[in-house]
Amino acid sequence: MKRTRTWKASWKGVAAVRYPTQGAAITAISAALRACEKAGILGELIIKGKDGQIRDNRTYGQDPGDIPG
Repeated sequence: MKRTRTWKASWKGVAAVRYPTQGAAITAISAALRACEKAGILGELIIKGKDGQIRDNRTYGQDPGDIPG
């Protein structure tokens, strides 16, 4: 049986949606985060590799300056 590979989008660690390709997942989540940004909501897209290591991250909205880190 051939396993279909999908890309998952999660919210606070809980899988919410699966996409057929990495590109589709990044496009959809980026669009949602841009809409949140316009509403004044801070968001971040974190892209992880197969090994769980962060490959890339993108912040949407302005980071609050008074939070260390």
